[in-house]
Amino acid sequence: MWRYHFFTNYACQTNRLRVTSLLQSKQVFLLRGCSTTATKHTGTPAVLSPADIIEQARKQIELHAQDQFKFALQEYLTRDKHRRTHLKFLNTALEKVDEFGLQKDLQIYNDMLNLFPKGRFVNRTLFDALWPRRTPQMELALRILQKMEDEGIRPNDETHEILLKVFGKASYPLQKCRRIVYWFDRYENIDPYKLKTLPSDPVELSRIALRQMDKDGTISEHKVDRSSLVMACGIRGGVNFAGH
Repeated sequence: MWRYHFFTNYACQTNRLRVTSLLQSKQVFLLRGCSTTATKHTGTPAVLSPADIIEQARKQIELHAQDQFKFALQEYLTRDKHRRTHLKFLNTALEKVDEFGLQKDLQIYNDMLNLFPKGRFVNRTLFDALWPRRTPQMELALRILQKMEDEGIRPNDETHEILLKVFGKASYPLQKCRRIVYWFDRYENIDPYKLKTLPSDPVELSRIALRQMDKDGTISEHKVDRSSLVMACGIRGGVNFAGH
């Protein structure tokens, strides 16, 4: 008889524990369901494509074109704080720069480069520095810099600092940025207009060539042996000339 009561009490306690655990799991499930439902109705921004974000910024007619484009960049950062889709957005933004008439705006290019995540694409080892990997982010940054070069936009110190933080010292984008600055400064005073007629005298031709390279520089002539070649050398702050 005592065995019957023992097994009966054991079965009741076991069923009671099962029911309690079932109710607890059901409550947790209900709480999770409520929290999930609540997140659906909160004020989280809806998912928009990069083109939709830019078109939404274009509708801000009270803003200028530059402010509209900056509004699109800021709106993207609000919707994608971790910048998981920055490649897709920057490709679209680079295509829309001409439509906004901002292809000559240096600050817009800096703002686009500033969207790249910092420190994620820096070369960590010596082998990465010697043979950098051509990542999609690097190719996109080179496209932005090439667009700047084609439009005659010289990178400034802010551009250099952004590329240094994103890609590091030993990277193709930073090298291209430095080369653009070097050659833009080297040929800053060059005359872009072509000459209609060219003289036959090599001395006069050399003088015109130096004047084309540096319009504000001074030209000094030095007579040398007639059998020697005509030499012309341009230096910053002035032009030295040597003729026969």
